[in-house]
Amino acid sequence: MNSLLRTADRITGTLGAVAKVFALISVLVCFATLYMRYALGITYIWLNESYIWANAMAIALAAAYAYREDALVRVDVLYERFSLRVRALIDLVGTVLFLLPFLCAVAIYSWPFVMMSIRMNETSPHPSGMPALYVLKGMILLLTFCISFQTVVSLVRNFLLVRDGTAPGGETGREGA
Repeated sequence: MNSLLRTADRITGTLGAVAKVFALISVLVCFATLYMRYALGITYIWLNESYIWANAMAIALAAAYAYREDALVRVDVLYERFSLRVRALIDLVGTVLFLLPFLCAVAIYSWPFVMMSIRMNETSPHPSGMPALYVLKGMILLLTFCISFQTVVSLVRNFLLVRDGTAPGGETGREGA
């Protein structure tokens, strides 16, 4: 089980590294677009749209990484004072009651949206825009898949922590995850 969790963590870490590259691409292309527009008076719609695509990819891939690293906004008063076992139980219950239904709803409602776009071979509404708009819309499903993958890993890890009192591999907290 430990080797499977470590492999899953490596996969999510790789997704995070790829997300960083897409985020950098998004920033650089956005800068180039603004420079070209305001300093040179040149505008390319496809270039404008490409940094949106890169940003969407960065967000879709980084979400699972942020979840793994517990880099989420948490508004709590008591959570940090609880033992690891109680925190893992809270995370298990919260994941099952809130995150899983949310992921299911996003997947169920976005699937027809993306499939219709693919069937239509949808492109940008702008004449010189990016082709294959369905790829951009498909980022919603990629986001859902990536978070679902990390959710399963997190559920297993928290279940083992609740059951055994220590995280898999002997870690005593998220720092080792």
